[in-house]
Amino acid sequence: MLVIAGCAVAAVLISVACIPFWSHRPPLSPIKITTVFSGFTNATTGIRLARFRVSNQGGVTVYRWPTYSIEEYGRVSPSYLASLRRGDSLAPAQSRIYVIPAPTNAAPWRVVFNFSRETWRRKLAGLPPAFRWVVPSSALALPVDEAISDWVGLEASSPPAAGERQRLATIIMRPPPMFQPQTNPNPNTNPPKK
Repeated sequence: MLVIAGCAVAAVLISVACIPFWSHRPPLSPIKITTVFSGFTNATTGIRLARFRVSNQGGVTVYRWPTYSIEEYGRVSPSYLASLRRGDSLAPAQSRIYVIPAPTNAAPWRVVFNFSRETWRRKLAGLPPAFRWVVPSSALALPVDEAISDWVGLEASSPPAAGERQRLATIIMRPPPMFQPQTNPNPNTNPPKK
């Protein structure tokens, strides 16, 4: 058991030592994701669901983060943020259908999925919290591409949606608190009894 734990710690330390080399590799190719609305369906509970076909048209494997957002037409900020059960990897030329609850109001809307390259740096985010605190925070800053769907509920003559946006997302993990003995800040306040 100790051998397995020692090997796991050694693997994490080697990974941390190699992070500077991973972060300076030139990009392979741009991320190209398309997100297309493909209709409505109903859940067994009667909730209206929207289906989206997400396709990786780039030359690199990407990771879809579990979180997504819904934007309403005319609003500056997302109307709400939500999450699928887990993340998902998409290889080049691979497509998947994702089903999400549809907004209940009548305003036109679109979904925004978040993607990053599937790299070792991205996989560090999946480490258990007990190991993640040893990774420098700069290694957990990843560019995130937002794959934006077409508008749902707008006429075809409306302007097309922007296909992608890019931002930098950082996964912040603080080290676990260390035990510190309790000390009396003013030793003259409560002198020990003899």
